[in-house]
Amino acid sequence: MIKNNYLLPLVGDLMDKLWGARWFTKLDIQWGYHNIQIKKGDEWKGTFKTNKGLFELRVMLFGLCNLLAMFQNVMNDIF
Repeated sequence: MIKNNYLLPLVGDLMDKLWGARWFTKLDIQWGYHNIQIKKGDEWKGTFKTNKGLFELRVMLFGLCNLLAMFQNVMNDIF
């Protein structure tokens, strides 16, 4: 698998983007992360076993390869 890389922005660049802003908001990133659905047919990649049987996740979870970089790309597309 080719891993997707996402470079962290420079603090100075972020501050420049905020210059003159009038509105600020607070986002709950964990809530947003767990509301992004896994592509249909790929749910098996996040399957785990419990005493009740197999459990397939339908939303992203922490720990899978490439998901953090993909989440950052989704946030960039939204904002």
